[in-house]
Amino acid sequence: MMDKVRIFGGRVAELGSTWVGGIFGLEAVEDAPLRAVHAAMAMDKAVQRARLGEGDPLATQLGIHSAEVLVGQAGQGPEVEADAKRAAWSALEWMLDGAEAGALLVTPEAAPLLERRFELTRRGPGARGLRVTGREGRARAGAGVARFAGRRQELDLIRSRLDSARAGRGQLVGIVGEAGIGKTRLLREFRESLRGERVTYLEGHCLSYGGAMPYLPLLEILRRAFRLEDGDAPELTADKVAAALAALRLDPVEATPYVLQMLGVKDGTDALTALGPEAVLARTTEILRQVAARASARRPLVVVVEDLHWIDAASLALTPLIESLAGQPILVILTYRPDTQPPWAARSHVTQIALQPLSDEESLSVVHSVLARGEVSEPLVRAIVARGEGNPFFLEELARALSAPGAERDPSGIPAGVQDLLLARINRLPARLREHAVRYHPQVGIYAAAVEAMTGQAPDVHIHYIRYVQTLDIDQQTWKGVLETLDADIVAALDESD
Repeated sequence: MMDKVRIFGGRVAELGSTWVGGIFGLEAVEDAPLRAVHAAMAMDKAVQRARLGEGDPLATQLGIHSAEVLVGQAGQGPEVEADAKRAAWSALEWMLDGAEAGALLVTPEAAPLLERRFELTRRGPGARGLRVTGREGRARAGAGVARFAGRRQELDLIRSRLDSARAGRGQLVGIVGEAGIGKTRLLREFRESLRGERVTYLEGHCLSYGGAMPYLPLLEILRRAFRLEDGDAPELTADKVAAALAALRLDPVEATPYVLQMLGVKDGTDALTALGPEAVLARTTEILRQVAARASARRPLVVVVEDLHWIDAASLALTPLIESLAGQPILVILTYRPDTQPPWAARSHVTQIALQPLSDEESLSVVHSVLARGEVSEPLVRAIVARGEGNPFFLEELARALSAPGAERDPSGIPAGVQDLLLARINRLPARLREHAVRYHPQVGIYAAAVEAMTGQAPDVHIHYIRYVQTLDIDQQTWKGVLETLDADIVAALDESD
């Protein structure tokens, strides 16, 4: 159980004879709530496997809570302030008291950070917390997703590359942009546009904590392709793989062991023990190439890999597999951030789409789709647009923060989801710039460092920094401190990071 916490980037903070408590987000990361849920799911699966293997009536009760807490440096690293930690454990104990076995629950404080990735359902009358049901989904329908704005030209371009792939000219599309700029949303709209068309759509995701998990996005794609479920026993997995290979006119007796080994299934792979790792990988790669080619001959194939900037080394080494599919009716779509440079970017069949910030008009459309007309004043709406700077995620989160019941009508606050993302960026900056970013007004520092992390241009940081600070009601001394940060030291720190 403790390993599950650590694998997903958490720290074991409390340990008892029948329970374990982990904390996520002590280090600045942009997806701490998601990591916590995945760790909880992994714990539950481990207990299920133990129950199947030993017949022991084990069961779990799992809870997720979120809170802003004071963190200080101790001998072993950052530590949560004692009173805040006790309050968090109390919130979890209160929610899990009387919860049914196998439940994965989230407190009302954690729910807003998870509702767009997981389906959350209310429990019975008087029951505490919300239940997490189903696996993670990207921008779940029904979770109040804002209006799609400003990406019609990019959507049409992707559709045109699919038309080329249908004609037998395989295409690779790279969608590049900063976090929150709309890469995943563009893909969602593209997938929605395929409804009713004869196209096979498969997707895999790289994860911020998945660098040590070999073939992570590929395994997700394979599980979708072979229609495997989390609870499938090894025998059922082997049967599904063999049936799918046979349907593609591949020899299931010869090919199935290679696919099973890639999937991490040991049963049925004895024949491969006499082969070396390189030989097994080479044959597995060829089998996967044949699977993709034969499947695409039946109907065009769209393969999506999101967040390539987090890809594991083993998956990245399969670049030749992607290259070999250029002559097939296959469209490969990859999303990544600007600091990633895929090795195949210069190929003739590759198209790179760089997503730009939304215009003010497009930004207004996003904000108005979250806020009902008249819910907040127009000057406040304009302030949100100015602060969001064309980033759809920032715009949506800022608007939601102001529309929440009891929320203060103050656009200078930073919602938790945005703050996590920006703090993660600050953590990646050089030490000297990081000190400047948090030395004075915290919100000013977060904003300035985030802009720097996104643009990489010192002059742009100065301009946006000043523009933002001018929207804040801060005292003269703080303003003086802001000006002091805009000096040669910042430029020097940026030069050091190049």
